[in-house]
Amino acid sequence: MRFAQIGRYPRQHEEHSWPSERYPFTFTPVPDPFSGKLDSVLKRPGTDPLVIHSHTAGEYWERHGSMTHTDPRDGSDVEIPANVRMYALTGAPHAAIAADNPRWIGQLPPNNISPQPFLRACFALMDRWATTGEAPPPSRVPRRSEKTLVSPEEALQRFPKIPGVNLPATPSRLPYWNYGPDFDRGIMSVFPPEAVKGKEYPVQVPQVDADGNDMGGVRYPDMQVPLGTYLGWALRKSGFAEGELLSTNGCIITFARTKVEREKSGDPRLSIEERYASHATYVEAVKRAVDGLVKEGLMLPEDGERLHRGRAKEESLDPSVLLEPLVTAGREGLTSSLELCLLRVRKLWEHRSGVNLRGKIYMAESTEEQREKVAVSCRILAMEGLVDEILGHVSARIADTDEMWIRCRSPEEEGVRYTTVDAVRRVDFDGKGPHKGEQYQVPNELPIHGEIYKKRPAVGCVIHAHPKEALICGITELEFRPIFGAFNITAMRMALEGIPVFPRSYLVNRPELAAPMIEIMGEKSICLMKGHGITVTGKTVEEATVRALNFNTLARATLQVAQTGRKAPDISPDDIEKLPDLGSTFNDTWVWRYYVRKLREEDLRLSRGFDN
Repeated sequence: MRFAQIGRYPRQHEEHSWPSERYPFTFTPVPDPFSGKLDSVLKRPGTDPLVIHSHTAGEYWERHGSMTHTDPRDGSDVEIPANVRMYALTGAPHAAIAADNPRWIGQLPPNNISPQPFLRACFALMDRWATTGEAPPPSRVPRRSEKTLVSPEEALQRFPKIPGVNLPATPSRLPYWNYGPDFDRGIMSVFPPEAVKGKEYPVQVPQVDADGNDMGGVRYPDMQVPLGTYLGWALRKSGFAEGELLSTNGCIITFARTKVEREKSGDPRLSIEERYASHATYVEAVKRAVDGLVKEGLMLPEDGERLHRGRAKEESLDPSVLLEPLVTAGREGLTSSLELCLLRVRKLWEHRSGVNLRGKIYMAESTEEQREKVAVSCRILAMEGLVDEILGHVSARIADTDEMWIRCRSPEEEGVRYTTVDAVRRVDFDGKGPHKGEQYQVPNELPIHGEIYKKRPAVGCVIHAHPKEALICGITELEFRPIFGAFNITAMRMALEGIPVFPRSYLVNRPELAAPMIEIMGEKSICLMKGHGITVTGKTVEEATVRALNFNTLARATLQVAQTGRKAPDISPDDIEKLPDLGSTFNDTWVWRYYVRKLREEDLRLSRGFDN
């Protein structure tokens, strides 16, 4: 067999003999007790890269994670080289999924702790290490010498006896497999591979505390100030190989809220009210945990602020409050995926422009995320032809303030298509504020944004653009009608509901000039400004951006039909009634993702063009 299938790997229940986890396991040379070889993952000290290697709790139970930092002969600790950092995120599963995933087949609720804040911190640590030489904190993994790494039997023996909770029989084990004499040349000749009798590597797992939570590693607030037991393993329920480990997923066993509930169920773990004297006590403990991680560089300040605020809002003793991790999979996934896209977009921008934006992509707190999205929205709108050259701007309201992020101009202005995050500045609704920066100039038509935010508190984003098709439709007074249906349901409904038209073409550079346009716009999300452009609003940057793109589709179709010289009939009321509301995920989230991806690929194409 001379090909690779890199997506396959052994687990306790499946793919036992798949050869993805073989000696060498460690970054430091350690002898293999079975083959007699002396080898390591890194082999060339003069050119070996800097490495940050991350684990979750799931790796130790399903992926033989302990082998990466222990001696394969006896399981003792192995020194990790100076150019490598290894961190184990305690309590997190390898594959975090949403708590309400309908395909979940585990005996207990899924562990949905998201590793994204931790990974963002690792990105920032690596960035500083590679660019400034500032070394990250020392490696942090469970260790034999600290009694936080033990045999599976020891960990299971110490696990609390929680009613209704079954324990795994074993983690994924790692025998020494015989794949044939030519396997080192990539040829497997023994089918199926044979586990060599009496030869098995010493797989170990984290020791647990009195609650059943793992010890050692990087302990995020969910582990330092727990509301439950967070496991890197999960057992399959009846009908799905009952009792076997469930892929690389984990599970959660929440604490009882009160002592009465705990004693009634027979749970040996202290209840929430017994652990924390009050909600304020709990929140303060979360803050201490956050502050410690931020100080070490293992959590970004923005993430820390968000985690602390999130817990402060939720009373854990309130039965209506769901007990779940601080950051959950299925809730943060879109943001994180978007951030990775933005990271690539920004790196491409740095490459072609020479502008150093290093260190600012690792955001999580909502205002910084909005700032990123405003910049991306500007670039998407320019890419799609809704804005041209240096004209057009996007803003986003900053929650609980009278301020906004808005696209500004600087002496290095190169056009909306090349908007950087630095060009998105924080100002109040009148365009003032210390964060604007002396070199930046707010848009002349800032009153369009500021006055809408003042009048309409529910608006979270304002876009002012100049799409040519909409311009021509306005000048020629073409009527927007529902001439298509399933082709673009959202755009059809815009036509059905009516598009307000502001009949003046002046520059809206004063509040009193914005007032009549806002009055005509009313509570609608789009206003066509005759001989000028469009103004679009939305609750979020994504919603407003996609709304502007959908209106552009409507304007383009309206103009193209008019150019045929024929009048297209409206679609029938019966057809309209049968068109569903596909929801914000379909209409906004997925479409936004598409354009972020398209932007990334377009920037990559441009970057290659510059290279050539």
